[in-house]
Amino acid sequence: MPHRELREWMEEYGRDPWGTWRDNAHAALICSLIANAFRDSKARPVTYEDFMFLDPETAEKRRAERAKRANQALVAALLAASKVH
Repeated sequence: MPHRELREWMEEYGRDPWGTWRDNAHAALICSLIANAFRDSKARPVTYEDFMFLDPETAEKRRAERAKRANQALVAALLAASKVH
């Protein structure tokens, strides 16, 4: 492929990206709209990011981060409870 054609494709992608990430984002946006329309008014609103498919490595990192935050919250709650009694 000549350099000129490659540049044209890169410019086109810059104007209108395509691919699996964009398809994933479109589907996730629709899911978030539907989920928010039917969620309980007391529940937190969801975002499209809540529905995005993740590669396994990123998904594992996020699971580990959530588990760490949950453990820290539990320890903080237990420490606070121990000071009350």
